[in-house]
Amino acid sequence: MRSLDLTEYQTAVGVALDLDQLRDLSTLVPSMSVAPSISQPGRWDLTPGADVGIVVLGDTTLNIGPKIGIDRLMFLIAYVLDPVRWSEQLSSISEANNPLDALVPSFVAALRTALGPGVLHGYRTIDDSSTVVRGRIRFGDQLRRRFATSAPVEVSYDDFTDDIDENRILKAALRQLRRLPVRSSRLRRELHHYDRALAAVTATEYHPRQVPQITWTRLNARYQLAVDLARLVVRNSSIERHPGAVSSSAFLVNMNELFEVFVITALREHLGVDPRTLVRGAKDRRLHLDEAERVRLEPDLSWWNGSRCEFVGDCKYKRVNVAGIKHADLYQLLAYTTATGLDEGLLIYAHGEAEPREHSVRLAGKTLQVTAVNLAGAPDQILAEIERVSGIITEMRSASRAAADRDETASELVEPGQN
Repeated sequence: MRSLDLTEYQTAVGVALDLDQLRDLSTLVPSMSVAPSISQPGRWDLTPGADVGIVVLGDTTLNIGPKIGIDRLMFLIAYVLDPVRWSEQLSSISEANNPLDALVPSFVAALRTALGPGVLHGYRTIDDSSTVVRGRIRFGDQLRRRFATSAPVEVSYDDFTDDIDENRILKAALRQLRRLPVRSSRLRRELHHYDRALAAVTATEYHPRQVPQITWTRLNARYQLAVDLARLVVRNSSIERHPGAVSSSAFLVNMNELFEVFVITALREHLGVDPRTLVRGAKDRRLHLDEAERVRLEPDLSWWNGSRCEFVGDCKYKRVNVAGIKHADLYQLLAYTTATGLDEGLLIYAHGEAEPREHSVRLAGKTLQVTAVNLAGAPDQILAEIERVSGIITEMRSASRAAADRDETASELVEPGQN
């Protein structure tokens, strides 16, 4: 097995890959830039994008590392999973050279907690055809399928079983991880052990964006961390199958998305607000650039007080480069301030992508602030950066509320007929 180490956004020159491997690479890692190597004809120059992790292409493994380091990557992931107890989720990762090797120890430790007391059972609604009445009859299905017959009967009943969503998600993650090259033989054995413990659970392949949400109670609380990590595995793993050939597989974390989610999660924690107040992607909000509402806008960050937006901003792990268009990020932020009617907007970069500064757009009456979060420090230092950004947001909200109050006062002073 050949192993190659790559780093996000850095070009690896002269990599030998056959056509089958190139095909799978383009499918599994669409953000990877692949070009024929000029210095080494017959080989390829690979430039990873924002996806970091591990890719297995037959006899070749690509380890794509984040520029911030594995330990900082795992901190961001742990904090997103639990902003309060994130430090408890970090396992020893001193020997990890890719996100997979860093994540698996944490997942196995969570499995011990979840499955150690035994496999969780719960009630699951079963739709079945039966010769006896059990539970409740589904009369609609009975008439459609069994018209003029008395048996079998279409019934629904609640079954107490271990074949529940919590265990299905765990099993899906275990099956994904067992396809990947986990280096530790001990961890591979433990993954196999827990897979066997869930032998009676249905093996389910979830779409990455359609993993069921779980309602947590005191009865299933011990499963929460394991399921959260399993969901992370399922959402970021993929496999490319070929009849009669070795399958290719990958576990990848998108740094753009992770940075955005981390910043939003940490800001909510520091500012003491919930997702309905500090909203990601303008979810459940009608925000459009045009009056006909054909151009919907989805800023990464927006603070809402009822129907009024009091702050808007965007997060960028990597500066966006659009062919023929300079400063696309600023144009985007200008559109957000225009649609929300705010005088200011905030653009939050990862450190190194832009210098902190303030852009005054005189003709539009807008001020676009740019700041950066340094991810190179220890966790406490990174959180101190978030606290600093929280202060900027608080000041911008105060200014927008003061402006709104002045406008409201001015409108009240205008007598009818003077408009």
